[in-house]
Amino acid sequence: MYCKKIITLGHTLLTVAIYIAWWDKPYRVTFPMRVYETLPERTKEQEEAKAEMEDANFWVMAFMYAVGAQGEYIDLRSVKRVGMFYPGYNKGEGWTDSDFGGLLTTIIVGTVFGAVHFLAWSSPFPSTHTQFLWQFATIVMTTVPPAALVLFLFGGLMAEYVSEILGGLMMLSLALVPPLYFVGRGITIVLAFVTLAALPLDAYRDVAWSDFFPHI
Repeated sequence: MYCKKIITLGHTLLTVAIYIAWWDKPYRVTFPMRVYETLPERTKEQEEAKAEMEDANFWVMAFMYAVGAQGEYIDLRSVKRVGMFYPGYNKGEGWTDSDFGGLLTTIIVGTVFGAVHFLAWSSPFPSTHTQFLWQFATIVMTTVPPAALVLFLFGGLMAEYVSEILGGLMMLSLALVPPLYFVGRGITIVLAFVTLAALPLDAYRDVAWSDFFPHI
């Protein structure tokens, strides 16, 4: 039961972060719609954007969506409507301050969300195995986001100044980051329901609300 409370607290923090990020969102806006008209011939830049969108695989798009930079791989002339999470096109100028801000925000929120689960580190569990799994998942969810940033930065530096092969291997290891985080997240969700089968005795006691609120 305590595990479910911790997960609820974590999702509350995520909801607060979403509200902060969307604070200035216009009201009553659901889906942006395309207005079709006769379009001029594609420019070289637009042809390159179309080719990048067609070549991008699932993992590339998943990473770009996670950091909020998916607009680089979306060619609006090739789709029927604007995507729900379309952030805009940066005109091939590379990563902007907004892109790095999205990446940093994702890492911070993911780390804080994982750190919240440390509150149940020493809580009573049905067995030592379930407690170990909870602790393992907590460590994974807390360390994976900053570890991904370290791998990304050091991989780029290694590829540029030391060895392209070593830097490439470090970049390839980033592909293990999302599955590892999802495994940790899945463990905590499963344990939150498994522990409901072994609730403490206090969970079955009626609450005497008159002891907490003034009454006549």
